[in-house]
Amino acid sequence: MESEILNCILSKIGDYLLDATIRQIGYIYHFKTNIEDVKEEDKRLRSLKDLVQQDVDNAVRNTEEIKNDVNKWLSDAYSVMADVEELEKEMQVESQEQYMAINLVEWERGIMLPDGLMYPNLQILILDADRYGLTLSKASDAFFEGMKALKVLTLTQVQLSMKSLQFLTNLRTLHLKYCGLEGISSLGMLKRLEILSLEGSVFDELPEELGELSQLRLLDLFNCFTLKRIPPNVLRRLSHLEELYIGSSSYSSWAGEGMDAETSNVSLSELNSLRRLTHLLLEIHDKCLPKDFAFSSTLQCYEIQVNGDYGTFWDTRRTIAKRKFSKSRILNIRSGKFTTFAAFKALYPTLEHFNSSYSEFSENIVPTIDPTGLIELKSLQLRYCSELKCIVDASLQQVPATAFSNLVELSLYNFPANGNDILLPKLRKLRLQYLPNLISLCPKNYKTTWPTTLEELALWGFRNFAPSVIVELEAVMKTAFEVCFYFKFM
Repeated sequence: MESEILNCILSKIGDYLLDATIRQIGYIYHFKTNIEDVKEEDKRLRSLKDLVQQDVDNAVRNTEEIKNDVNKWLSDAYSVMADVEELEKEMQVESQEQYMAINLVEWERGIMLPDGLMYPNLQILILDADRYGLTLSKASDAFFEGMKALKVLTLTQVQLSMKSLQFLTNLRTLHLKYCGLEGISSLGMLKRLEILSLEGSVFDELPEELGELSQLRLLDLFNCFTLKRIPPNVLRRLSHLEELYIGSSSYSSWAGEGMDAETSNVSLSELNSLRRLTHLLLEIHDKCLPKDFAFSSTLQCYEIQVNGDYGTFWDTRRTIAKRKFSKSRILNIRSGKFTTFAAFKALYPTLEHFNSSYSEFSENIVPTIDPTGLIELKSLQLRYCSELKCIVDASLQQVPATAFSNLVELSLYNFPANGNDILLPKLRKLRLQYLPNLISLCPKNYKTTWPTTLEELALWGFRNFAPSVIVELEAVMKTAFEVCFYFKFM
């Protein structure tokens, strides 16, 4: 009797919950929203089903009669649960089909990525792990098989075979940052690739197949310390290339004057074959400069460093990395020979920042180095340039009146020059360090008019001032009343 009452109660409760669940599932299925509510109803139904099934099992063991409506309820419950499972599968597939972009930032390093993900309409995938991790995550050869519509892919700290990218024939942008790369020749399969960044990734040679990427517009090899070889005629074939970044000691094996032809490395002369190249980040040694080579005037933005690491005087690599895609025009030359400066003659008219140390100049910068007068230059830093006698030799008639007309910052360190011979109307900072032979800021034959824009005058390492220098400093103070002075006497 008690079992009959129990069955009756459970049946009523079950009918109510079953009807509610069916109505809820139908509603959710119709509008395809709020799948969590469906899961909650399914969870409640499964709990109730377990209770009913347990009572039925007990009744069977006790040879008690089971009402038909109880068996029917259980049957309907199993059917509904099967419908829910099918619904979840359908919605999961539909959800995957709807994904256009996935961005996982600071995800766990060192994990084994799934064998494959089914996101047939995914166009952007970013897996950006902490680049300072020691353990690389691994991607299988089939990882991208279910993402054939992918157009943008960014991976950080991942070990992968480039063969795994064979499915991504629609890829336009590929950024592999600090990754371990195998089979890099497979890059040639990505015919539609327009942007390729291999920043900090581990590989020793650019494949010749890279030259088949005729649509490539940007190539980033920054911080690729293990890169030892770029075959000849690879860069030359990238006829659409607009931006090239090879910096931070990432490549130093350019074929140059006097080098053995058997080294079979790319020559800097190939850069001038790239008619669309406008952005360049480059670190080179001047021995790699081919005879009579000159950089093209078509460069709009560039940062070129010559002869290695410049220590604290030069920007750190991290600072350079931040400027990698900037619009600056910067030239840094250390220990440059007189012939070195000729390679940049087409860039001087647009140069904004010029730094040089321990270099062999002629007696002046203008007009010998640049007869146009470096009219776009904003900052000039010179250190230990023993051959240089003056920055501008105004005694020569070919010196333009506009020389250095945009200069904002001038820094001279251990510099033997007699002074600056020309008006600097926009100068804001003047720094003079360890100039033991300084007798004047301007030769006697020229009248000095100090700009009212001057904000800082810094003097280091002077044991004493010549009387003429003191007079000129007084003139500076009268002209620029609010100038901030820094003195350090040795």
